[in-house]
Amino acid sequence: MANKHHGSQPAERGGVALSKLARDLARPTARFDLREEIGKLSQTASWRKTGQNAKELVKYPDLRISLILLRPSKRIQGHEADARISIQTIDGKIRLHLPDETVELAAGQMSTLERGVTHDVEAEQESAFLLTIAWPEKEHPQSR
Repeated sequence: MANKHHGSQPAERGGVALSKLARDLARPTARFDLREEIGKLSQTASWRKTGQNAKELVKYPDLRISLILLRPSKRIQGHEADARISIQTIDGKIRLHLPDETVELAAGQMSTLERGVTHDVEAEQESAFLLTIAWPEKEHPQSR
């Protein structure tokens, strides 16, 4: 299928100009080799320096999917999302610290959280997980 957009002119979606990266993140269909993406993320200077790295795989106005890598004992400190989220462990094992409990998620396991639930994510082992954030279409943030 031919690309409808040529040259340096940004495509438009709903009257808003989109960069090539934004078009790639918001394309109508997407397929990923998660092993390959994990391999690429683990080769970066950021990963070597900080022990954590992330890549946004999908970015629609009402949906984001990010791949996140953490080394053992690395922790994403307490925060909350203004949307529903899912956390799906691809490799390793993570702990999801919630207000009333701690949940361990091994490779192949997933948890969901309602919006506004405060949580930390901590790697027990070197881990990779998918973070999915979904906003109700009427309430999604326009410029995230």
